[in-house]
Amino acid sequence: MSLERRICVVDNASTGFDVYKIDSGLFICTLSTGVPKRTYPKGVAFVSEGQAVVGSSDHRKVYIFDRRSGKIATTLRHAKDGGVETIAVRG
Repeated sequence: MSLERRICVVDNASTGFDVYKIDSGLFICTLSTGVPKRTYPKGVAFVSEGQAVVGSSDHRKVYIFDRRSGKIATTLRHAKDGGVETIAVRG
């Protein structure tokens, strides 16, 4: 949740993460990570004062999105096999 920007981001369990306006509940966009292998909750958080979103996946990658464009800024390959279930961010 980014209280400054009045938005929140949640795992949609099917294609990535969805961003919503807090006050109205209005859908803003989907940050796509592709089709998951398994549907279990994935970690997601805002960073850089809400300018970027970091999210985990079940296909060995951590995704970093530009929040405004919704495009993938970069990915971090985490493991040879398996997923990234949780994340921790600061700032």
